[in-house]
Amino acid sequence: MSREISDELEGLDSRLFAASDESQIDFRFIVEMLDIGITKTDTASGRIYYANPAFCRMVGYSPNELSDGQFSFVELTHPDDLEKNLELHRQFYNYEIDQFTIEKRYIRKNGSIFWARTTARHLPQTEGSRQRTVGMIEDITEEMAARSAPKEMAVSPPYVNQKLKEIRLKPAEAFIHTHWKGPLRVQDIARACGLSPRMLFREFRKVYGCPPAAYVKRVRLTETRNILLRGDRKTSIVALALSAGFMNASHFARDYRKTFGELPSETLKLARLAALMSN
Repeated sequence: MSREISDELEGLDSRLFAASDESQIDFRFIVEMLDIGITKTDTASGRIYYANPAFCRMVGYSPNELSDGQFSFVELTHPDDLEKNLELHRQFYNYEIDQFTIEKRYIRKNGSIFWARTTARHLPQTEGSRQRTVGMIEDITEEMAARSAPKEMAVSPPYVNQKLKEIRLKPAEAFIHTHWKGPLRVQDIARACGLSPRMLFREFRKVYGCPPAAYVKRVRLTETRNILLRGDRKTSIVALALSAGFMNASHFARDYRKTFGELPSETLKLARLAALMSN
């Protein structure tokens, strides 16, 4: 961020969302006219509750989409830059640092990418109120293009999807594999990886090509097959189906055969036979 812009914004963050009076209206008008992106977020969750027109233009979302906490900086940050951003946010949230600046890539609504220099500062906190943050975002795509070869600026969708899987959805994968027995709510899966349920649906479709419920069923079928392949004589297919969240054993058998090409009883029978032959 240029020195002139930084000087102009010095102190603006502390007054921007002050009590509702004439001076606040004046400051809000200034912020609406700036070419610099300005956001107001909940510090704990990182969710955006206000974005000025400049930031909306940068990311391609409407003001309404960026005014209800639907998005956090996590959803808008390129996966290669997310780990560093999360660590700075942790230090910032714990007041280990008063503010921070990061150069990172944002992902627009249409999937394209731009570079920005983002500065986060604490907003004044009244007693009993939640922590709030003001963000100042300057588009530096041209500056970064001058530093790097054009090929380094391009990121193919498959690569982005893979990184999204590794960084954003890895906690969801771990949660599902740990709790595949019994009921699994979308809200709990979303909470495990810090996404909203709506964003979780979007990312699962983008990465896995299916909604979370279909992914959960796939995991459950795979886990039950692994148990059946052990050939344990005490294994009950009905009990196994119920423990995996299938309320109907016939539906379990139907989905199992559709996925693996054989009935669960056939898998268990062959596994037991193989166990006998190996003894």
